[in-house]
Amino acid sequence: MDEIDVSIFWPKLKTVDIRKCKNLKYLCSSTLAKGLPNLESIKIEDCPRLIQVFNVEKNEDGFGLQNHCWPALRTLRIVNCQILKYVFTNTLSHGFPFLMSVYLKNCPQLQAFSPTEERDVIGDHILLNVPDLQNLSVSNCPQFSCFIVKAEFMKVLVLSNVGNSRQLLNVDLPLLNEDCIVVGNHEEVFQVQGRRSFLRIKKLHLRNLFEVRIIWKDVGQVVTLENLTTLKLSGCKKLRYIFSPTTARSLSNLVDLFIEGCEEIEQLILAKDQVSSSSSNGDIGLQPISFPNLTKITITKCENLKSLFPFGSVPVLPRLESLIVKRNSKLEQVFKLEDEVEVEAEEEMNLIN
Repeated sequence: MDEIDVSIFWPKLKTVDIRKCKNLKYLCSSTLAKGLPNLESIKIEDCPRLIQVFNVEKNEDGFGLQNHCWPALRTLRIVNCQILKYVFTNTLSHGFPFLMSVYLKNCPQLQAFSPTEERDVIGDHILLNVPDLQNLSVSNCPQFSCFIVKAEFMKVLVLSNVGNSRQLLNVDLPLLNEDCIVVGNHEEVFQVQGRRSFLRIKKLHLRNLFEVRIIWKDVGQVVTLENLTTLKLSGCKKLRYIFSPTTARSLSNLVDLFIEGCEEIEQLILAKDQVSSSSSNGDIGLQPISFPNLTKITITKCENLKSLFPFGSVPVLPRLESLIVKRNSKLEQVFKLEDEVEVEAEEEMNLIN
């Protein structure tokens, strides 16, 4: 593309959609990209030679040009770009004030949005300071280990086959804003900074996160997931349990629970006597656990699972329609019924070991 003022021709360009361009190395130069003030959506798929979305120029001293800001960008989708390393080479993470949706898949070399990310605070971890981010999906991008994001508006989170990050525990989390969360393939999927972190998340999918042992802790504040409707876990082989009793009580809108190939899980909800005093509320166990909107439960290939709900009275499941339990060789009981509580799956109950 010639070095001309792109704003002369594209002042109203809002959408870029590029697919199956096998020789494309970059979309345009970063200088010309500054002439796209109204760009709202970038979608790039099946471009195996793509090196950079916007090619960075050097100044006379050999350094990259000034940082850019994308004031209107709302959607970013990049799929099957095998050698792409950086998305926006000269853009700091705060350059996306209205970014709402990020979808990255099958980009094995992708390391970050930019080599100039703010790594001085968080080591090698990827900082996405995007306050309006609602949907984040990262699959088969092994160079990514974790993200630090503001979660106030997040509704969908999908992590599948991302890199591991054991050093996250050394991150000085108090340096981050209290409304940030840390998500990634490490011992604890989420490290929560503020009370409001998960009030709006609706869908959570975690797949092949081999370092994960727990999803979240109730430390100091209660982790509330009041809007969560779908929880799918697959191939998290070190995961021991899904919920603490306190967290389980906040799942009033959960509709679909799917767990597959989590070999170390022994129980879905941590027993009361296993909850540490530092992470429990004083009223723990006083109120029964209820999933009033849960309609489908699927549990397969969890070799160490002994029971679904082993303590106290069984959770109230008034809308349960489908219960599928397959290939769980150590399963001893599905429900432990006490106080004459009855559970009825009206449409389907499929139990196969």
